[in-house]
Amino acid sequence: MEEPRVHVVGVLGERASLPCDMTPNTTDDEVSLVLWYKDDSTTPIYSCDARRSSLSQAHHAPADWLGHRAYLRLGPPEEPAGGQAALELYPVHEEDEGLYRCRVDFRKARTRNYEVVLKVICEWSPFLSFLARASNEHASCTDSIRDVIPLYELDYSH
Repeated sequence: MEEPRVHVVGVLGERASLPCDMTPNTTDDEVSLVLWYKDDSTTPIYSCDARRSSLSQAHHAPADWLGHRAYLRLGPPEEPAGGQAALELYPVHEEDEGLYRCRVDFRKARTRNYEVVLKVICEWSPFLSFLARASNEHASCTDSIRDVIPLYELDYSH
């Protein structure tokens, strides 16, 4: 059984944290490999390979297009073998928006997959977020508010 999707909002130019639970089911197990995928790609965009080492000594490899903008943040040391980890993206680019999948391989237990949907917004604006939701439109950071919500739909009386 796969975990339910998590939805994350990232602000353009800021940091986005895409969570992935790497906690083993038993105390005698540990993470051996973590792979992150984006959208329908079959090639990982980020890997953390602990098959020949401990997780703290694992080899991390982001895709070229991510460069130094991505790293896997492991949970606190008191959490077993990674715990609540996250793929950190900084700074967030508009093209980062999409569906991410975190695949966690354990030494003993079966593989687990987590899906995270990242929505990128220009800035945190409750008013503009409300307007976009009210109009049932999808806005990108290159759209103007007029492209998202026609002005005749706005009620200026309040």
